Amino acid sequence: MAWADYFWPNSTVLRNKLGITEADDLHDAEYRLAAMRGAEITTGLAPIAQTYDAEHLKALHRWLFQDLYDWAGLIRDVPISKMTEFAPLDRIETCLQDAADVIAETRWEGLSDERFASAAAEVFAWTNWAHPFRDGNGRATRAFIDAVAGKAGRWLDHSAVFSGCMGPARIVLSTGSGPGSIATSLGRTPNCGHGPLTRRSPRSAGACTRTRTGLRLRRRALIRSARIVEAMPTE
Repeated sequence: MAWADYFWPNSTVLRNKLGITEADDLHDAEYRLAAMRGAEITTGLAPIAQTYDAEHLKALHRWLFQDLYDWAGLIRDVPISKMTEFAPLDRIETCLQDAADVIAETRWEGLSDERFASAAAEVFAWTNWAHPFRDGNGRATRAFIDAVAGKAGRWLDHSAVFSGCMGPARIVLSTGSGPGSIATSLGRTPNCGHGPLTRRSPRSAGACTRTRTGLRLRRRALIRSARIVEAMPTE
């Protein structure tokens, strides 16, 4: 699809199955319908295979937006950006595979809070920078990372993420072993972009890293009485 094909003619409102042509009305309908479908995912009513890979993510997006968009669950055909460029079209699948590789190579059961935060942040960062869909990436990615957290016996409170994610974003969670919280800052600024937050060099460093030479992300772990881990970007 070309960029214009996603919209109604002479409009900036996305084409949708409900025939809605007003932006505010579409926003409200999308919020309600996606929330309903999200609840089905959370309660296990959605028939989605837990494969923890690109197909899993696509299935989550398809389920969330099946009532609205014909392209639900389909990889975007156009470049997109929001404060920064997301992965180019020919790198999306590679980035999603990197996220899947991290999941497959991590022994999630019994991870310490800090190690969970490190691995989950890496999965989130690869998936977020891929931004594989025309719209609805945030909700699909959150559902995906929720499934990953479940492998470690954890749940995520996404309401703790800063509005707009400008600056240190925090994801707060509780473990099944008792009360407590951990915050992982994924660091979103115009300078740091959405590249992977990791201690090791990505396997596809030539494919999915940021295009600006020398970009690095450094994790600064600060464990306090509330068990907070912050990941801060640096140049």
